[in-house]
Amino acid sequence: MPSVSSSRDASKKTIPWPVRSADFAAENLPDGDVYELDRRPAFAWSLLRLARFLLARKGALPRLLGAAGPCLADGLLQRLRISPRRLFTPPQRLLLAAAQDLPPNGLRLLLAEWLEFRRRVKETPWVLVVRATSGSSASSRAETILPFWEQVQALKRQLRIRNARVLFSAGPLHGREFDRWLGNVDGCVFASLGDGASQTALRALAFSKPIIAPGHTGFADYLPAKYPYRFVTYPTTLRFVGGPQGRDYYDPSSTWHMPAPFALADALVRFAEDPPECRTEAAERAGAIVKRRCDQQRVAAMLAEEVRQLEAGQYQRAEEEEWGRDIVMRPPRAPEPQRVRYESVPT
Repeated sequence: MPSVSSSRDASKKTIPWPVRSADFAAENLPDGDVYELDRRPAFAWSLLRLARFLLARKGALPRLLGAAGPCLADGLLQRLRISPRRLFTPPQRLLLAAAQDLPPNGLRLLLAEWLEFRRRVKETPWVLVVRATSGSSASSRAETILPFWEQVQALKRQLRIRNARVLFSAGPLHGREFDRWLGNVDGCVFASLGDGASQTALRALAFSKPIIAPGHTGFADYLPAKYPYRFVTYPTTLRFVGGPQGRDYYDPSSTWHMPAPFALADALVRFAEDPPECRTEAAERAGAIVKRRCDQQRVAAMLAEEVRQLEAGQYQRAEEEEWGRDIVMRPPRAPEPQRVRYESVPT
C-alpha cells in the first residue's frame, strides 16, 4: 500500500485549533464498510423489488415474509461492499459529503448535481463519498443505503452516464473514525438547505480542507467574501413530505434556501478544475476565520454574556409544546391592546 502522506498536500498535516493534529499515514486510514453505488449486480432490481414486496405484504405468514425481505436486501448490500483502503490510491481524489439523511440536508439534491457534474466532466479523478446516518433510529442499514443506490442508478440511466463515481460510507459523523475520513479526503461538499453553523463544515475547515458550500445562514459567517467555491441559493418556502420526523416537524412557513439551477454543479466544476494551490489557499483563508471566531477566549466571553442575559431575565422561556422543534428565540411580545366589547341594550 503506497503511503498516503507522500501523495497528499503538506497542508493536511497542519491542523489549526480546535482539532488536534494526527499523523494521517497509510496505517491510519478509516475503517468501516464502504458501498459502491455504481455497481449493478445481476438480478439487483428483481431482488430489491421482491424484498419490498415481502416487507409490505400482509398475509398468513407475516413472520416468514418479514424475515425474507431483509435477507434479500442484505444480500444485495454484500454485493455492493468494497474495502475502504481501495479508495486512497493516487491519482484518485476524494470529496466527502457528510450529513444526516434528512430532507433539509440536501443529500439527494447533491446526488443529482453530482451526476450533472459527471455528465459535463467525463474524465476526472474525483470520487464522491457520501457519509450519512439514518434520520430514524428504527431504520436498518439496507433501508438507509439502498435508496441512495436506486437514485444513482436512475440518474445514470436518465443522463446516460456509465460511471457515476459515488460511494457510500455508513457510520457516525463524529469521533476518531470520522476524523480519519476528514484527514484523508481532499475536500468536502455541503448542500444543506438551511443549516446554521454546521459542526461538520467547521471541523473540515479546521482540518484545512476546502469545502463547497452555499452562501446562506451559518456558512456565510465562516467563508471569505470572495470564496471561489460558494454557490448561489435563493429563499423559498418548502414543506417536506415523507421524512422520518413527520410531515409537519418543520413549520410549513419556514424559509429554506434552494440552490439555483446547476449552481452546485458549476461549483463542482470550478473545484475540480482549479489547481491544488488554489484550493489550499481558499481553505487556509476560511480556516483562519474559523480559528479566529472559535477562539477559546472569545467563546468564553460569549457564554458569559449569555449567562448574564439569562440571569437578568432577558430571554423568554419557550412554550412546552415547542420543545423538540426548531427553537427560535423571540423577543418578548408587546401587550395586546385591550378590546372593548359593546352590547346593544334594548330601550
